[in-house]
Amino acid sequence: MHDNIKTGLVLMIIAIISATLLSIVYMIVKAPIEQSELNAKLKAIEQVLTNDETGELLINADDLPKNKETLNKYFWNPENYQSENSVIYKSDNGKGWIYDDIYRFNGLNDETIYVLTGGSIGYGGEVKTIAAYVDNENKIYLNAIRVIEYASETPGLGAKISEINIQERFYPILSEGLEVGVKVNKDAGVQSTDDYEFMIERREKEGIVQTSDVMTGATITPRAVASTLNSMYEFLMKVGENNE
Repeated sequence: MHDNIKTGLVLMIIAIISATLLSIVYMIVKAPIEQSELNAKLKAIEQVLTNDETGELLINADDLPKNKETLNKYFWNPENYQSENSVIYKSDNGKGWIYDDIYRFNGLNDETIYVLTGGSIGYGGEVKTIAAYVDNENKIYLNAIRVIEYASETPGLGAKISEINIQERFYPILSEGLEVGVKVNKDAGVQSTDDYEFMIERREKEGIVQTSDVMTGATITPRAVASTLNSMYEFLMKVGENNE
């Protein structure tokens, strides 16, 4: 009995020391991790607020968020939408969702620019995307995206979504393309083409994003990005209707 009590006390002391050390380590690394995540987010926001053709920002350079405080100035909370577990909207088909960290900027030409973060399920887990939508006289178009989470996707297949040249396949998309829905060319039943101009036109006006030639054997991951973009557009259209 005495030995059992002694062993129990030793194990309890070890557990307390271990828990204390873990708490100390967590407190030490928490701030750097949060700062790293914020820096990545700020960089992605700058990228989606940049015109891909000209390389110019869509907003005044002085308005570009540099830290958490300046970013919070652009936080947007639309009426009649409540956040639940950080999710503010789920698409009607259940394939995508929008997180509640939504930001609204004024463009250089008086456009309203929305930066949203959303997700959808890929092959191994959530694929998370940040995107900028420009509202110009009630016509909304997709300016740019950055896929910021894809760790569970298969290396060499779905994980190729991390490559910028592949992400660039998804933008820009005009209002006509967004209205009919974004889809990868395999889901649209469309063969890939080497005609670059035709590929761009098909994406902009029909919402068809060609990925089969650069992500051979990986359809689920780019499909998740397309579902997220459709959820974002669906959300913005509903918000607009509610505010009319």
